[in-house]
Amino acid sequence: MHPAAHPRFPMAASPIMPKPIDWGSFYRGFSAAMTRIDCGALCAKNGKDVPVCCNNRRHVPLLFRDELRWHIRHNTGMWRKRTARTKLDKKQAAECANYLEYCLCIGAEKCRRAKRSLTCRFFPFEPYIAEDGVFVGITYMYRAAKDCPLIDNPDILPTKAYVRQSIKTWERIFKRYPAERELFYEVSRALERSQKRKRRGIKVFAA
Repeated sequence: MHPAAHPRFPMAASPIMPKPIDWGSFYRGFSAAMTRIDCGALCAKNGKDVPVCCNNRRHVPLLFRDELRWHIRHNTGMWRKRTARTKLDKKQAAECANYLEYCLCIGAEKCRRAKRSLTCRFFPFEPYIAEDGVFVGITYMYRAAKDCPLIDNPDILPTKAYVRQSIKTWERIFKRYPAERELFYEVSRALERSQKRKRRGIKVFAA
């Protein structure tokens, strides 16, 4: 979902929607600390800079359309739709699946962690789906390695609670948005090819 998370894909067809997600409950069920350190402070260089994943100029997050509507309906003030102004914005918006929206947040200094989007909670991890179609677990967004100090860092690993909640959340997303599973199946194949060329493995965290 995050621009750093996957290559561009053609617009997906509208999925048949099961029961709507209760986003408040969804967020509460995915609230475990990602690591045992303050990775935001690490990324922001002792607070002097904005973490890369919170910088709207570096990474514009994608929210599910009904996720954004939930924020608007509950007046959280955290998110607003990004208006496509430049050619690049318009190109990205056209390529975006029709159940997603490019958005802007209010910024790291005003962030209310309980209302962070799923994109914020996932980064820098994404689902890894094996070639046989089995959702194995989560892996690093290796394409964002230059931006995030957590990626492939053996000294800073995700907590077991975070891995467990992340996997459960993705399972719910795949059920509601089948196109996401198809997308990450292709992302996983692309990652395998990329890591093979670099003669590197893929670290997968399972529940």
